[in-house]
Amino acid sequence: MEEKIRYVGIDLGKRTYQCAILDEKAKNQQFNGKADGIGLERLAKRLGNDDLVGLEAGNNAFNIARYLTDRVGCHVVVLNPGKLAMIYQSLKKTDREDAVQIARLLQRNPVEELPTVPLPTKKEEEERSVVAELATYKADRTRYINRLHSVFLDSGITTITKADLKTASNREKNVLTLLTGRHVREARRLIEMVAYCEAIIEDLEQETKQFLESEKNTGILMSVPGVGPATALAFIAYVGDGSRFANADQVANYAGLTPRVDSSGETHRMGPISKRGCAYLRRVIVQAA
Repeated sequence: MEEKIRYVGIDLGKRTYQCAILDEKAKNQQFNGKADGIGLERLAKRLGNDDLVGLEAGNNAFNIARYLTDRVGCHVVVLNPGKLAMIYQSLKKTDREDAVQIARLLQRNPVEELPTVPLPTKKEEEERSVVAELATYKADRTRYINRLHSVFLDSGITTITKADLKTASNREKNVLTLLTGRHVREARRLIEMVAYCEAIIEDLEQETKQFLESEKNTGILMSVPGVGPATALAFIAYVGDGSRFANADQVANYAGLTPRVDSSGETHRMGPISKRGCAYLRRVIVQAA
């Protein structure tokens, strides 16, 4: 008996999902639910192992894709939202319409031609989580130091630079000797926030080293000038062994490091990098360079 494939589009919100199911006769079924355990179980019961399911990469997408694959046995693809022009150029932009558009995209195109995002392993997800958290707290530390520097400027002290506030001892010394009144109290609160971020950064850097100890490509990556543990882990977490990329140009495009191209007639201009791709990977590569 010939299998009847249904095409399932799922539009995910932070706490809910909207689902559209198209069968071979183009009949459209729609329903929604909460993206919690009970809601996902109800979704799983309405799907079959012959269904082709598509959902955009985003909030909880990988976890839901893995859950449906294991629970139902259906084929689930995670789609790159940046390349779904048919949805984002639609004049009718609703969750219901997005779910239908995803289902139609699956119906009209072979899976190998879809803009899919590879489903990461649990270990890759953990490594990406460390990379993202480390980037967040480093950015927070920089923001607090910048704010601390502005406190000195507000009090009329222009001889202190941001570099003078990089270490805990320098921060404490400059605050005690140069600031007075309320500026001291504000500066002390900022110093506490910087110290808090630095303590977490130290823990995350230790966790980064632990992940790298179990990766076979760590030595190769760390041998590149300018590449440290944070850059190496980001590359491993997002690029892996590189087997899913055909060449280095694809990796550069994935990281958003390829130039923008403006072509009109015989005029071809190469602009700045596109910055469309993996922001965490691009950030550490730029810093390493």
